Amino acid sequence: MNEPGTKGFSVIEVSPVFTVE
Repeated sequence: MNEPGTKGFSVIEVSPVFTVE
């Protein structure tokens, strides 16, 4: 589920560090 609106949430599953920073 890679939506342009919830990019941060989507990234959480792939890379939690990227979203946290």
